[in-house]
Parts: sequence; structure tokens; C-alpha cells
Amino acid sequence: MAPNILGNHYGDIQNKRLIQYVDVVCGLAREYKTGLVNNCQLFNQYQLEAGISYEALMLDGMHPNDEGHKLIAKHIMNEIMNILKRDRYFPR
Repeated sequence: MAPNILGNHYGDIQNKRLIQYVDVVCGLAREYKTGLVNNCQLFNQYQLEAGISYEALMLDGMHPNDEGHKLIAKHIMNEIMNILKRDRYFPR
């Protein structure tokens, strides 16, 4: 799982570093064909689709709140199901 983006009060430099880290995690997931829930992308996508700042998903600008955890859990479950289907544990 890749971490979520940080809130605005952490500054751009921290998010730039975080995005570099997320890029490495995504590359490793592709290389080793593992599942991945990219919370950075997930929170940004939430903001674009809901029209609400991704900070609404965080307690303190860093850690997810209940709504953030629900969103992450939903995507973890989807990723697990995709892997199980891919590896033929369940019929398609």
C-alpha cells in the first residue's frame, strides 16, 4: 500500500518527496506483479470526483479519519478480489 498524500500545512516539499517514494512503490508493484492500493492516487481521485478536498479524509493532515479508512478498506478489498480472480481462486 502506498501512503496517502499529506495535507496542505505540510508543504509541497514533503509531498514531492512522498510522490517520489510512491513512484518507487508503484514501480516495484509492477515489477513483481503484486497488488497495490495507491492511497496517494486514491485521495487525489477522491478530491477530483467528489469536489471536496482530500483533507476531508484526514484527521490531522496525515492520518486517515474514519471516512478515509473506509475508502482505503474498500480499495484494499477490491485489490484482493482482483488478485484472487487473476490467480483463479474464484471463477470470473
